[in-house]
Amino acid sequence: MMIAVVILLIILFPLLWILFVPVNIEVNTQTNLYVIQQPGTVRWSLHPGESPSMTLRILGFPVNTTNKPVLNDAHQKRHSKKSERKIRKSLNAWLDLFSGMISSFRCRRFVCKVDFDDVVLNAQLLPVGHLLSRGPILINVNFEKKYLLDIWLQARLHRMLWALLRFYLTK
Repeated sequence: MMIAVVILLIILFPLLWILFVPVNIEVNTQTNLYVIQQPGTVRWSLHPGESPSMTLRILGFPVNTTNKPVLNDAHQKRHSKKSERKIRKSLNAWLDLFSGMISSFRCRRFVCKVDFDDVVLNAQLLPVGHLLSRGPILINVNFEKKYLLDIWLQARLHRMLWALLRFYLTK
């Protein structure tokens, strides 16, 4: 009995880890940081302008993303003829799915600094930026021709899965 419990925990713990540890999405245009990661599990980063433009690490081990598999024609024809079943749901079900997906994301940091190269437009948008800046959101109009977008979002996979299950299992 104890062996069965240990085996169940060995299988269940990584699954619960993947479901309940949030996925971090980070974008910083000033430092060219574009990362999607789940701490301890997966890290995918994009490096524009460098020779390996993408890096992928799974459980800390690098995965080669430069080689693309070549599909033969028979494989492509077989998958192109597959007819997909249309999902017929009410508008309320689609709106519930959309709101469930949106609510699974949490904004930890959103910094946007822009300059529109028009002094009058910048002056008009300056109070709008101060009005919209609340909590982790900072919107700033500068007059220095500097542009910055710094975003840190956290996605909760268990909330996304729950929204999908409600969508598919209800009428």
